[in-house]
Amino acid sequence: MSIVRDHGFQELSANRIADVAGISKGGIFHHFPQIEDLYLYILDSTIEQFSEDLDPSSYRSLGDYINFVSDYMMEFLDESPERVIALYYFISQSQHNAEYQKRLKIMMEDSLDDWGDKISFFFETPISKPDKDFLIRIMDIYFGGLSTHYLMFKDKRRYKKVSKGFGSLITDYLENRSKR
Repeated sequence: MSIVRDHGFQELSANRIADVAGISKGGIFHHFPQIEDLYLYILDSTIEQFSEDLDPSSYRSLGDYINFVSDYMMEFLDESPERVIALYYFISQSQHNAEYQKRLKIMMEDSLDDWGDKISFFFETPISKPDKDFLIRIMDIYFGGLSTHYLMFKDKRRYKKVSKGFGSLITDYLENRSKR
């Protein structure tokens, strides 16, 4: 990841990794037979880390949870921008690689389903499957956009304020839907 952070994805090669890690190229290819397998590992580990770190069970409301996720994402982007840059790189490459696209869709669907199950406890009455799907996808779209903006502008105060407003909008929308 230090190679991606310092030089960009275009510099990620078996030779560069072996030099930086102090191991042989054979050692790399033992664990990752193709460089694409390394990319998939980076994607898997990033999604897994998000899933572990973004447990909503200790938050009182969806709005509080959205604020937590926003703060988490900004800290994550400050500390590990290369992880999200790697994710963006993988997404861009999936447009030309059917296997990447298939794998990415499966990972994202699994991740979104897991996230939807975790946040369902914020609602007194069960949230309908279409509403849960809507909520998860709109939050995923928001946090993807937040990541892009934050990487560009690094304006923590502005994006905390925007995220608080986003949390209120989503909470109000879902409360109004549940009253119908």
